[in-house]
Amino acid sequence: MPPVRRARAHPAAGPYTDGWLSRRHRRASDDVGSGTLPDDVLFGIFSRVPGAADVLRCAATCRRWGRVVAARAAALCRALPPPPRARYLPHLALGFFHHQTKDDTGRCVRGGPRLRFVPTASASRLLGSGGGARLLALFDEAARPVASRNGRVVLELRRASVGLTFSVWNPMTGDVSVLPTLSGKDSPGDYGCAILTGDDLDNVSTSPEFFRLLLVYNRRGSTVLRRYSSETRRWGPEGEMPGGAGISSRTLRQLGPAVVHRGVAYWHTRDAALGVRVDGAPEAAPVDVCSLPYKMVPCRLDEHVLAVSADGTTLRFVRVGISTGKRCLAVSLLTSQLLGPDHVSTTGGMWDDTIDEHILLHEIKATATTTYKLLWFGEKSGTLIFAVGEDASSTSGDVFAFNLTARSLEKLADGMSYGACRNLCGYEMDRAALLAWLALR
Repeated sequence: MPPVRRARAHPAAGPYTDGWLSRRHRRASDDVGSGTLPDDVLFGIFSRVPGAADVLRCAATCRRWGRVVAARAAALCRALPPPPRARYLPHLALGFFHHQTKDDTGRCVRGGPRLRFVPTASASRLLGSGGGARLLALFDEAARPVASRNGRVVLELRRASVGLTFSVWNPMTGDVSVLPTLSGKDSPGDYGCAILTGDDLDNVSTSPEFFRLLLVYNRRGSTVLRRYSSETRRWGPEGEMPGGAGISSRTLRQLGPAVVHRGVAYWHTRDAALGVRVDGAPEAAPVDVCSLPYKMVPCRLDEHVLAVSADGTTLRFVRVGISTGKRCLAVSLLTSQLLGPDHVSTTGGMWDDTIDEHILLHEIKATATTTYKLLWFGEKSGTLIFAVGEDASSTSGDVFAFNLTARSLEKLADGMSYGACRNLCGYEMDRAALLAWLALR
């Protein structure tokens, strides 16, 4: 069954009739008439300026030019030279999605579980009241976020009698793709999920709607990998982990979000980072796997998370601990030491145990009994989302967002159960959405 896509008007008819970007849309006041350039000609001019900053200066000239830039933002981002990655962009992070089963009082949500978005303070001002509740209503109570990267959110739509269905959604534009259902023997149990887009894979696709979804799960005593490609609109075959390597079902249940470095998706496990390359032929099974063992083993899965350096060149390892002398929480960042510059030579790589950065969070008082769980890291924004509980008996914690560049700390939610935190995915918009957002100011 081919994926179901939400129909959208041609960009020339007006930018973003759905999604959060539609809130920014203003109707152009000057119509195309004699002596004005058509939209296609304006796009050709904008795509040849030196960079995004110059495109935004053009967008600020008049409302119509801003509308053209917003409507063609994805194509402009592909045409313009990519900006150098020297630092994180904190404003890309907008908040987090989660599958809410209980309200703030601990009672079951009236009307059943639901998909919810919790915005940051800055995103709340931009999105307006409701935080996109109308868009979330597009999905029923079974929708559960399982992955999020580069402006896309992967939602699990599981039905006991039907199987497992995934939906890939771009909240900024409103684009939705519903993938073919995995049913019967094809339906996995516990699994890890990663999504990659055209920004991750060079020379694969220039379509703004391109993505690949990667699953890792157990089958008949072995761990297998499987991927879906938007190019073929179908699932590829399963591929077993090389050498009979496997991941326990318990680890799969606790597997956190994946990060992508040089076209390889990495998951954090107890004793190593599991890397899978997915830029091969879409119809082939993903069996190009590597492992980066840790020096500090074994690692607790909820106290560490993988990250990518601000310039995008290096994998990083983030952990949280208690600073006993300062009696507060502390974030430590370590950098991986690989045996070579590419994927093939990373097998056997180790993590350096030298701390690159040690950041004290004085606002969060902590003792030896304080509990904490790292939940998500935004690769482009440098935002870390984590939960903190009072003591070892805590079953819930306050959810915070900390940005590594701005050194800003914000509380996003109070008393969120740790069970609900497993259904949490942070969200950051992609470069095209940011360009469109700024063009429609």
